[in-house]
Amino acid sequence: MQSRIAYKDIYDYGRLEKAAKRLHLEETEETEIGLLNLHNHLVWHSYVPGKDPAADAILSSVIAELLEEYNLDASCVPAEFRDIASSVVERR
Repeated sequence: MQSRIAYKDIYDYGRLEKAAKRLHLEETEETEIGLLNLHNHLVWHSYVPGKDPAADAILSSVIAELLEEYNLDASCVPAEFRDIASSVVERR
């Protein structure tokens, strides 16, 4: 069993794409650009919550999926995402 969520799991493009589909975001060029931008910001550690509601929802969905998949709590998420993870755990 994994005890921490790896940063690379959070910015995995496949996970981001699946999260967008789970959220029923329309598959448009704009959505694809948004996913690419989110991925790049996550890779470069420049993601700022609150700037893009769709990106926030996608990231929140990915974190929720990882927490559930590995049966972890918010303290197992990289520090910069703990606020998001805490809100996800509260909603579960």
